[in-house]
Amino acid sequence: MNISSLINHICELYSSINDWNRPADKVISEYFKKRKYLGSKDRTFILKFIYGIIRNKLLLEELHTKVFLIHTKNIFNELIYIFNLIFEKNELVNSLFEDYKHLNDKIFEEYKSLTSDITKKYSFPEWMIKEFEKIISKSNMELFLESLNSAAPITIRIVKNEFLDDLEVALNKRNAELLKCKFAPHAYYVSKRVNFPEIKLFKKGVFEVQDEGSQLVTLFSGAKGNIKILDACAGAGGKALYLSLLIGEEGMVSAYDIDSERLNSFKKRLKGKGYSKIKIIESKEELQKLKNTFDLVVIDAPCTGSGTIRRNPDLKWRLKKEDILYRSNIQKEILNEYADYVKNGGFLLYITCSFFVDENEKVIDVLSKSNFSVVYDKQFFEKYNIQTIKGELRLYPHIHNTDGFTAFLLKKN
Repeated sequence: MNISSLINHICELYSSINDWNRPADKVISEYFKKRKYLGSKDRTFILKFIYGIIRNKLLLEELHTKVFLIHTKNIFNELIYIFNLIFEKNELVNSLFEDYKHLNDKIFEEYKSLTSDITKKYSFPEWMIKEFEKIISKSNMELFLESLNSAAPITIRIVKNEFLDDLEVALNKRNAELLKCKFAPHAYYVSKRVNFPEIKLFKKGVFEVQDEGSQLVTLFSGAKGNIKILDACAGAGGKALYLSLLIGEEGMVSAYDIDSERLNSFKKRLKGKGYSKIKIIESKEELQKLKNTFDLVVIDAPCTGSGTIRRNPDLKWRLKKEDILYRSNIQKEILNEYADYVKNGGFLLYITCSFFVDENEKVIDVLSKSNFSVVYDKQFFEKYNIQTIKGELRLYPHIHNTDGFTAFLLKKN
């Protein structure tokens, strides 16, 4: 497809996303489903610009206001031009906008001026930066924000190590490499995007798609051997699958989620992959019969998802500060409810993919003041060379190259 048509698609798609009422990935998916004539190269080109503009929205809009002094009907074209000039530097795109070239010096002059303000330079809402300051030092803030504006790696978890060589061959045929991750023992990067469902080894359950951070917080549970586990917010089931691998043939993982659609998706994911140690709990009535019986309860709590901004940069513009308190109140309710399912002497693992203190430390305070106490697993932190302050596991993209995760392991006394 010619470059002019691709630019029109970028403008059309971005205008559909720009009200920030729906997740960008869903809008994008629907857009491409209706335009099957767009090939993989076309889609890659469009997405590079769409996500680039989303990540740098605040900066680009500030530059637009300062350089294009009057309101124009071509604002999306102008944002594309500014983004391309500063970041992408595609000559074909530049060639479409000859009328704007006289503004280049002005754009760079204003860009240099704006980058002295990190909220503009990295395009984050001011309230969000203030929340980050609660956990990130001033000296590390720019590195942290830069990492959030980078694309996340493609990470998988190897389930059946005996097929590792076969998987490498399959990926090499698709011009992709398999690279070992730094921390989690079963985690590997895939060097480029691949259509995994078309690989037979994926259908056979040889590997699962799972961020290394998600794998690490699961390992943090210490799950092993003949124990009973409840994954109380199982969702798509990534952690439940890994937990069943960690306990082997002796224990049992019970998976429940209040969202029946997500639970049904998990059931479909299980088919044909040989997970005999996972039991799906279909109803709350069935679950309530199991109070005070589990050695380990895992709560992967619904949250703002701020730790996934690398994957979902539109969260920068869809999230509002009041969303944190809303989520925090729900998390406290969930924590109090599922704490009743832990037997005496058992453990509760609380996880979010959020950086915000109000969704983590402030939530945990509710239980740690009762008959639960935070476990400081010194052996875990030494084994994986991860720093902690009071026993919490915090993972960051700029340090661990993972999504942002926070986890606390608590023991019922």
